Amino acid sequence: MGLIALASAKGSPGVTTATLALATVWPQPPVLIAECDPAGGDILPGYLRGQVEADRGLYQLVLADRRRGLDSALPEHLLALDDGRVELLPGITGPGQAGSVSPLWDRLGAVLTAREGTVLADCGRLTAPHAATPLLRHADVVAVLLRPTLPGVAAARWRLELLRAELPRVSVGEQHLVLVLTGNGDYPAADVARALATPVAGSLPGDPRTAEVFSHGEAPPRGFTRAPLMRSARALADALIKLTTQATATREHSAAVEVRS
Repeated sequence: MGLIALASAKGSPGVTTATLALATVWPQPPVLIAECDPAGGDILPGYLRGQVEADRGLYQLVLADRRRGLDSALPEHLLALDDGRVELLPGITGPGQAGSVSPLWDRLGAVLTAREGTVLADCGRLTAPHAATPLLRHADVVAVLLRPTLPGVAAARWRLELLRAELPRVSVGEQHLVLVLTGNGDYPAADVARALATPVAGSLPGDPRTAEVFSHGEAPPRGFTRAPLMRSARALADALIKLTTQATATREHSAAVEVRS
């Protein structure tokens, strides 16, 4: 289906929670979550409550790549979630490992793009040292999460300007750059989209009880599948699938035209 990268311009607007919620409701399996946050992955200590040993994942993949290459090494560094419907490439355990991983971003993006199914890459803060910007260039959709507040919009403005320069395929429609609004805020989606000259793909409301299922591994509360966060995640998944399909079609058309010429 494609590679969808989720990231934040600043702060902690819930990128990991959004990624897990999307994977849970994604209507077209298989789905792979790739934790590409240079500050460290949160799923093992959070969603999985520290009950899975951190003996495989992105850092171990770097070491395996030196021996066998990414394509052959990747499958053995994945964990099965949700009875195998979702797979996880665990992230690094802390920012101290980010420098070792950063040379991998570009090639990892190419490998993830070539996988069957959908890859949701949790890329954390775009302003962090050793950010996964080279991986973003391979994505069909780059979704920047922010809270619809004045500080959130202000932080996103300059980062979006830099992203447009770093993602040349956006201008030809082969890649989509969109916003996802999270939590409660001061401005409606239309105002944020206009202020940042970037479309809003969807919104994920403040829903702390449901969010704790993903951030802290809490047991799903009664009515979990009907909770506001899960309903909004389904709508966002549908929008991202549509955008991914459009980006793929445009890229394939461009390639066909180039071959004919």
